Amino acid sequence: MEKSNQPPFWLQVKEDYIFDNFDGLVKYLENYNYSHTGDPRRDNPDYEASLDCMKGMLDRMNECLDNHQFSHAFPDDIDIVAYLKLYAATVLADLKAGNQPHSYLTGMLDLLVLTQKNTKDEVLKRLWDIAVGCVRRRRITRIRVNWTDIRNLDASRLPTFIIRLADGLEFAPDADGQTYFYEHNGALAIGHDEVSVAACNLEAFERMSRGSFACLDGLLTIVADRADVKAEPSFDEFQKRSNVMLQGLKNFKPSVRRQLKEYADGEEVYVKVTSIEGDRIKVATADPSYVTIHGELFRYFSQPGEIMTIPAYSALADLTRSAGPDDEVGLAVGDVMRVMYKKNVSNKFDVRPALENFYRELARRSCAQAFDGIYTGTFGSDSGTLWRLVNGLTVAVHRSKYDEVPSEYIESVRQAADEGTSISLQTYKEVSDQQPMRIYAQFDTFYPYRFGENNFKPEDADRNFLYEFLNDCNANCPFDDEPVVSREMIEDPRGVRLLSNFICYILHNGDFGSVERLEYITAAHMLSLMSDRPDDVSYMELQRQYLVRLVAFSRNRDVTPLALSDDDRLASNADVVVWQRIISELNRYRHPESRTLTTEVRDNQDASINKLIDASNSLIGIINETELNNIKKSIAQKLGVDDEYVAINADRTFYGEESSTLELKKSIVFPPVNRRRFKEVEAEPDVQKWAILKTVCGFLNSELGGDLLLGVNDNGYAEGLDADISELMREGLIKVASNDAYSRYVQSVVEDAFVDADNSNPIGDVLGSDITYATETSREGKYVLRVRVKPYTFGLVKFKDGSRPEGLHDSYVRQSGKTVPMTPSLASRLRAQRTARDTSDMALLRKAADEKRVAVLKGYASSSGRCDRQIEVYKIWEQRRTICGYDILNKKTRLFKVTRCEGVELAAQKWSRAHGTTNLDIDPFGMSFEQYKAQEMVIRLSAYGYRLLVEEFPVAGKLVQQLQAADTSGAMFELRCPISSPEGLGRFVMSVPGHAWIVQGDSLKEYVEEKTKILTQCIG
Repeated sequence: MEKSNQPPFWLQVKEDYIFDNFDGLVKYLENYNYSHTGDPRRDNPDYEASLDCMKGMLDRMNECLDNHQFSHAFPDDIDIVAYLKLYAATVLADLKAGNQPHSYLTGMLDLLVLTQKNTKDEVLKRLWDIAVGCVRRRRITRIRVNWTDIRNLDASRLPTFIIRLADGLEFAPDADGQTYFYEHNGALAIGHDEVSVAACNLEAFERMSRGSFACLDGLLTIVADRADVKAEPSFDEFQKRSNVMLQGLKNFKPSVRRQLKEYADGEEVYVKVTSIEGDRIKVATADPSYVTIHGELFRYFSQPGEIMTIPAYSALADLTRSAGPDDEVGLAVGDVMRVMYKKNVSNKFDVRPALENFYRELARRSCAQAFDGIYTGTFGSDSGTLWRLVNGLTVAVHRSKYDEVPSEYIESVRQAADEGTSISLQTYKEVSDQQPMRIYAQFDTFYPYRFGENNFKPEDADRNFLYEFLNDCNANCPFDDEPVVSREMIEDPRGVRLLSNFICYILHNGDFGSVERLEYITAAHMLSLMSDRPDDVSYMELQRQYLVRLVAFSRNRDVTPLALSDDDRLASNADVVVWQRIISELNRYRHPESRTLTTEVRDNQDASINKLIDASNSLIGIINETELNNIKKSIAQKLGVDDEYVAINADRTFYGEESSTLELKKSIVFPPVNRRRFKEVEAEPDVQKWAILKTVCGFLNSELGGDLLLGVNDNGYAEGLDADISELMREGLIKVASNDAYSRYVQSVVEDAFVDADNSNPIGDVLGSDITYATETSREGKYVLRVRVKPYTFGLVKFKDGSRPEGLHDSYVRQSGKTVPMTPSLASRLRAQRTARDTSDMALLRKAADEKRVAVLKGYASSSGRCDRQIEVYKIWEQRRTICGYDILNKKTRLFKVTRCEGVELAAQKWSRAHGTTNLDIDPFGMSFEQYKAQEMVIRLSAYGYRLLVEEFPVAGKLVQQLQAADTSGAMFELRCPISSPEGLGRFVMSVPGHAWIVQGDSLKEYVEEKTKILTQCIG
């Protein structure tokens, strides 16, 4: 009989009144005080009758949802909001009654997934977790949705309601490691934190060396044998492998169900620890030939002294709290124990009998042995004392044994008892099978002096005993190599259908790349098979075909129609109709003669694709392939497969579009013309070369330099060098029709064209390292010459005076993808930028030296070419912009001129040579100087030679002495200078022939003679 303090009854228990008087029903359920004492149905009859009526209505709705397939339109005659309110009210009412309403929560989630759109990803992920919790039947502990939310729910508040449901529903901790399995046309495994699906039966699933075939955003993983798994597969690879996987399911054979035995009540069994939560230890049976049983260890002793000598259960729990990093004692998941199975109690596993039996066995093994022990009390009225051994046993020392202790040690025995320090004891009487299992011992006379050497505490003894118990269990368990596999089977496919609907929903509403989309289609296909939804299986197969054809279009392959028969039940499906129409449109691509194949009303995507294909077809032969490619890429973007896009002319090498660092020139001989207007083009090598030189000049004066590609048209595709080479041969500008001869011709044109803009000095020798020439072969076999230009690091360049044709400026610079004339203001700004960069470079070098860090000289130019140099900077000469340092790559200490690099960067790497000392210095001519190699050189100079020396090498000029009179050669000045390398001084001597004479210095004479021979050979 219900209590009198209950709220007024809502109306009458009848389904017709549920929706009509829903607010009254909600008020009644909210305010009802449910009685959980006695028989709930007897004590709460009206509440239970109302709840049964609500459940009856929802059971029929659940059946409707079970029969509905995602590929079909949801019935429009169902009041979605009304049923969601009923589901929510039933969930809250069932929880109040102490039940777990998983079935109705599952139904509510299913209804949401089938009817609601645009749910945010993070909310959807939390709803998925709730769905998985329901399938695992996890205990619901909290739900944020309340009765007010239910009363106020309408279409406008539905998004907020969904968020409250997703955010506020919690389950009890799920730490038992139990896995739930489902098998039907595949295998589904729902573990603690992972949902896996495989195209095999459970027997194969358990034997398989599993790898992740596809991971769907942390929601679900398709697993397969590791041999079939490939990291980051291409679309074609995944399509092929997943298709084989799905085809294999057509011959699916279920596992042979093993007839497992069942444990008898009171039977001794082996269990493995599955989780440890504080002092709660959960276990599962270990014998794979029996039905696996999960439970918790019995944790209480009914009377503290019942088994007085065996450590309490709390000590077993203490094993989970290790005393320190070196403590080997510790109970862990996977450890094995012997227990007694108790069938009809909540804690099914009692460890006490096994502990008692092990205690007896340990006592037998410990007889007639010596152990350290500590005093714990007395026994009998005055029979003797009790001592705890270090191995956990409790022994009794009869009072007669005290008389046997030598008088000189009796005081130490009493002191050990008073202070709790250890003493050596020897057992001498085996334990009997009678209670209280007392073991007798005497004071050890073999070690009469061992008092207090190995002190310990009673809890240490407990831990040692239990550690030995666990060791014994692990050593004797016959199933130690067998994993504890919980084959808890999911018999009701409703939860699998819900997960299938979730994946279908995400696939239908998500934005994916092509491979990821195929992964979701494959997972949805597998789950539809497992939940017996044939139309959804066909829908996923058609969607798979559709995606494969979209990718085929994007990759320039033939697009074939969908494999759909006239009597196919999905032929009229709205999505399938659109797919067929789009594929028909794609078949018209690059066929100008074709027209739109259908006049049906189109959706926005369909119509836009139609317009783009019409535009592309109408412009074939009018616009270039690059622009046609842009239209095709737009179509691929509309279809969501632009990540698989391949250009129409993908079989040709695409060299890119012109930019600040790239210039494309078809020829150095023929001027650019519109071929559609002029059939014949005359060669003009003397004119066309200036277009090339103009580009090179622009790159030399720029901050980054750039590449000039000869033999490439404006669209970025190779035209080749054959026409240029033939014309140059015809005009006699090259002697051999080869790529090398062509490259040398271009090089001769470039290196003779420029001078330094500040002093008009030729710079051809400098450009030898700043500009490189390399012939490349395109994919279609055409030759291209790449002229790579580094920035001129010594200032700015200009054309030689009088060498350029009329209308051409004297200098250019590359800016914003164009080569523009150099103006005074632009030149001033560029010089300022380079000066600032140079100052910054020197500052970085000083910082590198101070902090003993490696400096990187970017693009350092030397006789061997340009490359980055990693330097440990030891000395810096600011005015000469020169440093001395250790070259890490070449393992040599040498000088580096900062003007020869493109920039300086500071590396994190510290010096490898910590001392950082060097004897290297600079001689007056800027060359490296080492004192131990130094030789004094003497040269004499004419007055002209002296003036040039002072101008170019002022430091050396200070070392010159004037002769008292001119010698026979006309010399009037003499330079005495110690140098270790003749290169700098030798260059000066050779630059003023007839004005400098070597008086002393064999190495200097040899250097000049060698260089003279080389010059003579060049002239010859």
